[in-house]
Amino acid sequence: MRERGAQAVYRALNILQCFSVERPSVSLTEAAHETGLTLSTTHRILKALQGKDFIVRDGATGRYTVGPAILRLARVTLEGNAHNELLAAAMPHLEHLRTITGETVGIHVPFNQTRLCLSEVVSLRPLRMASGVGQCYPLHAGAAGKVLLAFMPAPVVKRLLATANAGPVGGIKVPLRTRLLKELPEIRKRGYATSFGETVPGASAAAAVIRTGEERPVGAINITGPAARWTRKRMAEHLPTLLAAAREIEGRLGYRADS
Repeated sequence: MRERGAQAVYRALNILQCFSVERPSVSLTEAAHETGLTLSTTHRILKALQGKDFIVRDGATGRYTVGPAILRLARVTLEGNAHNELLAAAMPHLEHLRTITGETVGIHVPFNQTRLCLSEVVSLRPLRMASGVGQCYPLHAGAAGKVLLAFMPAPVVKRLLATANAGPVGGIKVPLRTRLLKELPEIRKRGYATSFGETVPGASAAAAVIRTGEERPVGAINITGPAARWTRKRMAEHLPTLLAAAREIEGRLGYRADS
């Protein structure tokens, strides 16, 4: 019997959400346990997803992994023409910043009402922080989110903050709206933002805006690491290089701040 209606769609999506960077493969039993579905229902949906290349099954282990159809869809977001130009201009700077700071460096871009980690070079140190390519985060929290928000039109900022769940939640120190509204003009003036434990407990970050002269910023360079190591002092030491990298990327994209 075939699954019908919206319920079948939600069940399939819930199964797809079982996959993550931390858990790239799942078994039938794990998928059923994670979603609360019966083994027979889970197996039926897995077979349907497999038939459309959304997942693939390892014949030796019986475990499932993300299939080529998912990767093709991801390319729509991660490899658009504008993003290709941005990544081509940014990648040498990401590598250089990782080398001199020892921390994870990434490019975050506005995505709907959030920010998306488009690309990152992860710290080579055993203890490190990483945003995760393809992961989305709020615009009202974290260094990259705040610096992107600061360069957005006032009506957009007002709308985003009106719906944002601002305030400390689960140990994460999300800035309050009133404080953030006071902070945004200063962030816009200096071109960068910092954060400490706003999206990931124990993590700190510094981010610089990347503009192209359009109404919205095109992205931000984000450096993140453990707060005990990526301190305010170390951020201050590397901020000139971070800001210079952002300006050079803008230049590669055809933008000059004084143009």
